[in-house]
Amino acid sequence: TPFRNRFNNYKSSCRKFEKGEMVGQADFYRHFELAGHHGFMEDVGVQVIDRLLGESRVREGFSQFKLDSFAPKGLNVRLVDS
Repeated sequence: TPFRNRFNNYKSSCRKFEKGEMVGQADFYRHFELAGHHGFMEDVGVQVIDRLLGESRVREGFSQFKLDSFAPKGLNVRLVDS
């Protein structure tokens, strides 16, 4: 999924979460309501680190592993399917 589409989906899901509608990643958005946060749209920062071509899901999983972005240190909760 191109970054622009993916991030637009995150913003749309955030708005649904704020309205109280259930979304599949509610725990992800709930994190930004914890103490020390100001909400998803205020706190999220994005740095594109790679342009994925070909086997992008495998590369994404590799990046998550290398960056150690899995819970409890990060917000990723499972490995990406290859």
